[in-house]
Amino acid sequence: GGSSPGGWAVRISGEPIAGAAPKQHLFLYLSLDTEFAPRLSRGAALGKLEVLSFQPEEGVHVGGQVEEVGRFSLLAAARTQGGDPLPLRAWGSAARHHSHLNVAELVAEQLPPQQPQQQQQQHDSRLDLNGLVPSRSRLLVLQLRTSGEPFEIDATLIGGGCGAGGAVGDEECGALLARWSGGALSAEIRSRTDAFHARLASTFGLDEQREGGALRLGGAPLRGRGKGF
Repeated sequence: GGSSPGGWAVRISGEPIAGAAPKQHLFLYLSLDTEFAPRLSRGAALGKLEVLSFQPEEGVHVGGQVEEVGRFSLLAAARTQGGDPLPLRAWGSAARHHSHLNVAELVAEQLPPQQPQQQQQQHDSRLDLNGLVPSRSRLLVLQLRTSGEPFEIDATLIGGGCGAGGAVGDEECGALLARWSGGALSAEIRSRTDAFHARLASTFGLDEQREGGALRLGGAPLRGRGKGF
């Protein structure tokens, strides 16, 4: 939307694993993939920038520069499904041998093995990544510590970049973030989901009454859940 080129938004929803520790950790990463796109190595970089005034205080502002895309900002925030904010923590690396291929090992190197007696309600700061993000990182990892409730993460990419040195002004960046996160993004997801289901039903006649009863798949009646899938 607006004058921001190449923008997108994504929502990640999740639930803690039943029977595991009350507070669990989720790790997401951004990586410059030089294995399949060697040209990215020229001038490409990721970094953690100051949270903008219109972002949630617990959010993260990732800035990046890639030759094929140009400059961009990725604005991310997490919350419980009840709306309570959850803090995101970031860690990055500029080492050439650190990439999406060994994220799990890099994270495990920073975190001590957790013993059963440590799986308690109180937060253990030793389970946090160190929070250091070099200005020209090639790999950036976001860490979410859940509260034991279902959660959501909204991430909005704005082409051109926001904040100091960005090509998109604060007012437009704020408007784009408001349009593509939170309640507005929920409404957009519902609208697009409903439109998809309507096209699917129309294309395959899923709502039509068929001779001999309901539409069947593999010999069994196709129920609502199957239609949605």
